[in-house]
Amino acid sequence: MDRTRAHVAWTMAGVILMGCGAPGSSSAPGASSSERVAASGPASSAPAVASAGQPPPLERACTRDEECAVSRIEASGPEACCPICGAIPATRRSLAALKLHCGGQSLLDCRAMDCPVEPRRAVCKAGLCDSESSTDDKLFDRHQCLPAMRCDDWVGCAAITGNDQDGWFVRQADQAKPGELVSVDQVCTKADSKCTAARVHSVGVACPPHGIPPLIEPPPYVCKEDGARCVQAPTN
Repeated sequence: MDRTRAHVAWTMAGVILMGCGAPGSSSAPGASSSERVAASGPASSAPAVASAGQPPPLERACTRDEECAVSRIEASGPEACCPICGAIPATRRSLAALKLHCGGQSLLDCRAMDCPVEPRRAVCKAGLCDSESSTDDKLFDRHQCLPAMRCDDWVGCAAITGNDQDGWFVRQADQAKPGELVSVDQVCTKADSKCTAARVHSVGVACPPHGIPPLIEPPPYVCKEDGARCVQAPTN
């Protein structure tokens, strides 16, 4: 299995952990989703809203490259939330809304995939998010198992999937929902302490402001992979 085909299988396995099933055995979906998004034109700047359980729409209106991402899950129709072989350009904000919507969805009925994919760099062209071919392997999704933090509090461990361009999202966590957006940050403020954390950005949770940065020490545990989960373990 070559690298790109292996990446599809690896990505599929990671996304399945966000649901509760395994893929089916049909052929892979085509590129119609990308074509639908491209034909929709600039999207409203209002927040994406899902109606009656439908996925929120992917938006493309942008002013700079940093606002853009690529989605590798179906955005609409009967196969919404299923992994796809292609890439759909969208804003990072609307992709985060779609990931949150799809986070708890079962993928029992998703089609099996065996197709090559390539890294795609997200760009803003003429006011719309688009994507270009790339050779940068860092644009593929990766998995991490990290201590999780909400606001300034440690909240267990989180298995996350994503990349720096498209964003990082919870796959499984002690105290966060699948699909929630996270940022990977160095958070410790205690002298001579370094700790990388998955900082969870939960919708509707407003972190209290503080004029002086709080003293943040490393968590009293470490996180390690245990099969498909990211779990706590003693520090010693």
